[in-house]
Amino acid sequence: MAIKSIENSKTLKGYGKKLGRQGIAEMVIGICMDVHLVGDYKEAIVALGKLRALSEACKYDQYWDEKMLDGFNKMLERAEIEIE
Repeated sequence: MAIKSIENSKTLKGYGKKLGRQGIAEMVIGICMDVHLVGDYKEAIVALGKLRALSEACKYDQYWDEKMLDGFNKMLERAEIEIE
């Protein structure tokens, strides 16, 4: 892992600890609601970057990280089925 990537991960993990479970969840909901209201493809991809950062923030908490990974694995399964 590159040094910058390690630093980013550390920063986001600390941010997750500061926000806590509820704070992270509220940010995710807010990002999703904003995208839904705007309905713009580019904004959706920007939101994806924000959600990616928050997924790193979940690593501060084993349970929240497991929940995030459940969602990741569901999407991975969907991708595997759809590309066959």
